[in-house]
Amino acid sequence: MKKSVSEISSRLIKFARPLLPEMALSISAGITGHIAAISVMVSAVLFLSGKTGADVPVSASFWGWSMMISAFIRGILHYLEQYKGHDIAFRLLAKIRSELFESLRRLAPAKLVEKKSGDMVTSLMSDIELIEVFFAHTVAPVTIAAVMFCLLVAFFSLIHPAFGFIMAFFYLLEALIIPCFGFGFARKKAREYRGTISDLNSRLTDSLQGMKELILFGKAEKTVEEIKDETRSLHNSSLSLKLHEGFVSGICGAVITLASLSVLFAGITLYQKGTLQGYEVFTAFVAALSSFAPFTALSALSNTITNTFAAAERIFAIKDEIPSVQDSGNAAPMRSGLPTAECDNITFGYKEKTILKNLSLCVKPGSKVAITGESGSGKTTLLRLMLRFWDVDSGTVKIKKQNVRDVTLRSLRENITSLSQETYLFNKTIAKNIALGRKNATMEEIVEAAEKAEIHDFITTLPDGYGTLAGELGGKLSGGERQRIGIARTLLNNADIILLDEMTSSLDTLNESAILKTIMETMKEKTVITVTHRESVAAKSDVVFHIKKEA
Repeated sequence: MKKSVSEISSRLIKFARPLLPEMALSISAGITGHIAAISVMVSAVLFLSGKTGADVPVSASFWGWSMMISAFIRGILHYLEQYKGHDIAFRLLAKIRSELFESLRRLAPAKLVEKKSGDMVTSLMSDIELIEVFFAHTVAPVTIAAVMFCLLVAFFSLIHPAFGFIMAFFYLLEALIIPCFGFGFARKKAREYRGTISDLNSRLTDSLQGMKELILFGKAEKTVEEIKDETRSLHNSSLSLKLHEGFVSGICGAVITLASLSVLFAGITLYQKGTLQGYEVFTAFVAALSSFAPFTALSALSNTITNTFAAAERIFAIKDEIPSVQDSGNAAPMRSGLPTAECDNITFGYKEKTILKNLSLCVKPGSKVAITGESGSGKTTLLRLMLRFWDVDSGTVKIKKQNVRDVTLRSLRENITSLSQETYLFNKTIAKNIALGRKNATMEEIVEAAEKAEIHDFITTLPDGYGTLAGELGGKLSGGERQRIGIARTLLNNADIILLDEMTSSLDTLNESAILKTIMETMKEKTVITVTHRESVAAKSDVVFHIKKEA
């Protein structure tokens, strides 16, 4: 859903409320700095006029000192404005990035299945970086421009009301009318540009992760061509924005020239009538030339801010998305109890496709249950419903005799541990990957879990042992090695209920037999539910539950 500029701006400003005092300091430094910059030029004119014999206010030496002091102050204040503005911006970006990640965590896993990984990376990184423009180059400059407009119009009106009228018109033209005139076009193109970047990031992420398959099936060259096509689309989208930016910049430059000439011609006319002195005309002319900086900043911002609003719109779309599953208002931590799992006449489907229909299942404490069935029958889905990744369409899922809808998600998942057929490893040490689900696990406990998972001997052969990095997505390890590290992680977690989804799919027969023996011995008091296609796994279970695929 598209949001208005005022709505986006209002929400962004809310993030800055805790830092408003520091932002006020940056704005004050900016206003004073611009006054000092104009004062340098005005003092220079009055100094030279005084030296040539003109009857200027005060003495020429005063204006000489004023020029030097103003230049010194301008440098200090400009640094302070920029430093505080960017310091505030990047602190706020860290806050927004943290909140966005929390939003994605709440949406996981149900809503994230529908999102592209590249799209999420774009939002977390480049979209948030663009918001820096709003905090560092928009809020303060807009405030500075508004204050400077009032001060400058008053200054020029003191010299002569005609100057005040002329400059008020051109300031508004530069800072407001021209940027607003092309804002609609630029915002539309900015949306297209951010969308194209997101699509390209998704394509690159997908292609890099699947590079081996692309090479094996001879699709690498075709993928390269597709990436080139999307890159050309990105170039065309960027070119439209840059052409618009160049056009606006040229028009704004012309406005400054026209404003200065208008003041000069009006001043000459007033001088000829004897209304103004010569030095007053040149003071107004030089002040007009040097006073547009705060307004030019806004006109130059028009293109960049459209990108910022497009990025913010994408971020707020994620933050506003309602999770498929969330704690109810009366959700309470799960109570202690026997490790049972029950499904009472549950029905569930993805969109319009029914996966499970009127299914009932009762798993007794400490039992070892195997769930079998053909592909697509809903075996993995059943485990995910127990973890409450999704809510059932009808029926009830109970863990430890408690409806999963009535307990907090955190406490539910603290009582259940799960191991899928594709173990995800982070690019951290093997020890940290094993200890993922157990806070403050000792090295002895990590090694013990690895030994039970039949992976300890392999780890000790690595150059850094348990300190070896697993690589991105566990890329430095084979599928079987990743699987066994996942089993060690599960064993260390020590939850009451264990859900295993094709846990031995990447293991050979010998290793499978050893792992199954370990699991049965170390989890005697645990409730273990295993999804499997292998008869050898089902044979070691107390109960086998078969699911038929819905027609």
